[in-house]
Amino acid sequence: MSTTQSHTEERTDPRDDYIHIGIDQEGGAHCYRTRDERVFWIENGDVAQEFPLCELNRTVNDYIDHVDDRRGWASQELYKTMADSLADSFEE
Repeated sequence: MSTTQSHTEERTDPRDDYIHIGIDQEGGAHCYRTRDERVFWIENGDVAQEFPLCELNRTVNDYIDHVDDRRGWASQELYKTMADSLADSFEE
């Protein structure tokens, strides 16, 4: 008699699997996949580029700064701090 156990990995991270970061000034969408710390840059419905943050030794905050410096944000939903989020809401 044999028994089979399923080995499902239970996620304990409270964050959503995917978090929309925002839309840059050139129309590109940026999405953060939290389960493996990757960011996807999407243009015209296709993944234009993928950024494996851990492999690059970077954080999502570094990525937010990078886009801000290179393209700027037209709209942003994920911020580095609560203060940044509040400041942006008062600018609109």
